[in-house]
Amino acid sequence: MAPPRTKKPAENSRANGMLRRSHKKSRNGCSECKQRHIKCDEKRPACANCTITDRTCTYPDTANSSPAGSRTSSTPPPSQLTIPNLVPSFAATVSDASADHEPPVNAAHIELALNFSLAIAVPDIEPEMCSKATKIALDAALDAPYLLHEILSISARHLAVTQLPSSSASHLARAVRLQNMAISQFNAAPPAVDSTTCVPKLLFSSLLGRHLLIDTLAARTDLTAFMDRYAQYVGIHRGLRAVASASWPLLMRSELAPFLSWGSSASSSSAAPGRGTQCSQLRQLIASSALPPVAADVCHRAVDQLQFGFDELTPPPEPTPAGPRCQIPFMWSIVVPREFTDLLVQMRAEALVIFAYYAVLLHHRRELWQVGDAGMYLFNLISGFLGADWAPWMAWPRTLLDA
Repeated sequence: MAPPRTKKPAENSRANGMLRRSHKKSRNGCSECKQRHIKCDEKRPACANCTITDRTCTYPDTANSSPAGSRTSSTPPPSQLTIPNLVPSFAATVSDASADHEPPVNAAHIELALNFSLAIAVPDIEPEMCSKATKIALDAALDAPYLLHEILSISARHLAVTQLPSSSASHLARAVRLQNMAISQFNAAPPAVDSTTCVPKLLFSSLLGRHLLIDTLAARTDLTAFMDRYAQYVGIHRGLRAVASASWPLLMRSELAPFLSWGSSASSSSAAPGRGTQCSQLRQLIASSALPPVAADVCHRAVDQLQFGFDELTPPPEPTPAGPRCQIPFMWSIVVPREFTDLLVQMRAEALVIFAYYAVLLHHRRELWQVGDAGMYLFNLISGFLGADWAPWMAWPRTLLDA
């Protein structure tokens, strides 16, 4: 099956391999944003888009003013990461005018602390390990206000979904306020990572990364707006992960070492090809497409990681060491090549079909409060955007959603 032919501009542009998103033009934007056809905030020396996606930010009027061959990365070292305050754009609209100001410690905060468990963010963690890791997190939060506020924030986000609808709005508003405070405190904290700060910084990075994915999946909007929001999430989560990676030797000597060893077992097999065939049609699509070689390689690597997710759904022929179950739905976005997110933002049809398969993995975990109906919603959003020409490539994953 070959991909549908590329139509002329006068025809329905949704079936074209590459689409340009509609946006307000940024006349003085950086070169990178212009090339990616996205709106630039024109901040200097580096705009927000380039900062959160780890790109070199240059402006046309300054690109030639630096010495020849000299290009300075706009991204600070991992230990000096500054997270843009983007939380309100991820969460639902909050009507509270004081959304950035959480009252002093009160009974609601105590409720959130009592509700917290690491299983809120890592649903497949073993009960005994969860109990130990939760205690470590709460102990570390006593000396790290940013971690304490993120713990309370994700707990509020959990209650917004799992408690009565009448209390959902207040819990969501509190989650937004607390997370804004957590991000501000993290950015204001000393950037150095040592034996006393590596644990709270890792826990904060992990919780915030999961929290932002939850907010991203909860968004109900058009596909273009979703991909913009998704790209913001991926950029921030990658930066947060870099913070943790920079302190890995210290972490493996900390009390979190057993938990980290358990968590890393999920990705230890990623060097070998996936054993299943669920993604075979995606490989055929890439091989028969008009994708440039570099983009095709990026898509192949994204599909490789996707296959691991489908492999998790089927027990292996031989017993394997115990580890996280079905973590790819939570990790796939940051283990695929960064350039794959660019293809999604550009609305490249082949990348959207791959993302539709990812939506199937999300649908498989729909019983989790973090996911809900996001898989079905995203699949239908992509299917409607691509239209009938791409329906044959969407047929097999649709059977899994309809089962």
